[in-house]
Parts: sequence; structure tokens; C-alpha cells
Amino acid sequence: MVAARTARRRLLWRVVLGVGVLGVLIGLVVFKPWLLFVDVRVDEQLPSAAAPASQAQPSPSLSAPGTSGPAAPEVPVSPVQ
Repeated sequence: MVAARTARRRLLWRVVLGVGVLGVLIGLVVFKPWLLFVDVRVDEQLPSAAAPASQAQPSPSLSAPGTSGPAAPEVPVSPVQ
């Protein structure tokens, strides 16, 4: 009788512990508490090389006709989830 009661208590505690662990895991996935401490957005300007005022316009003899100099590279922006 005592052995059956002890076995039943162990089973009950294992079930309660399993449901608790499952609840914590689901809570972590749903609420994502680590995002409270991690910045996803960066609030900085992209670095850019500013040309001196005297060299802002390239001389026509140095560049090919129809071009105004090298184009700035485009930086792809991915959406934040």
C-alpha cells in the first residue's frame, strides 16, 4: 500500500515537472524575453568619405564622357523580424 502511494506520488511529480518545463519552454518561445536586452535596430549613420570642396567635381579630362564618378555602393537592408 505504501509502495503504491509512493509510486503514485513520484509519477505525479514527474508529470507536474514535465508540464512545468514544457510551459517554460513555450513561454520562452512566445515571449522572447532575451529581446529585452538585445538591440535589434542600430541607430547610426553609414560611414561616408567626404571629398574636399576643391575636388568635389572631377575634371572632364579624367572621367569618361557621360559619367560623373564612381557610384556609391548600395547597402541591402533586410527586414527585422
